Amino acid sequence: MVDAVRLDYEMKNFLSTLDFAKSLNKNSSFLPEIFNKVNFGEKPNPLQINLNVTEYRIKRNDLTIQEPHKLPEGFFITSNKSLTNQINFSSSNDGHVTLTSRMGNNRYIIFNTVGRWRGDITAPK
Repeated sequence: MVDAVRLDYEMKNFLSTLDFAKSLNKNSSFLPEIFNKVNFGEKPNPLQINLNVTEYRIKRNDLTIQEPHKLPEGFFITSNKSLTNQINFSSSNDGHVTLTSRMGNNRYIIFNTVGRWRGDITAPK
């Protein structure tokens, strides 16, 4: 039971990170290197969420926007074939990310083609 609760927490945390990144991407036109200077002449570089097996982070180019979130020991995160290890908010993402606990339970973050995502306990079809 503790494993399932921890897994649900990690799923909600990842969904929250996605919402934060999406709102930053929509509402910011900052240069990637200089956050106190606004660049109105160019479209901002898109934010990305980099997935690793045991952590994820928000980046823009080579600049880390949010420190990596490390999953608990024994937990890992993977993506399906149609979704690479980078979730790019400048284009639609179709696919899903799987969070797996040390007990082998799974939670899925499912992306649709219009840029919406949801958490689920059942695998996408």
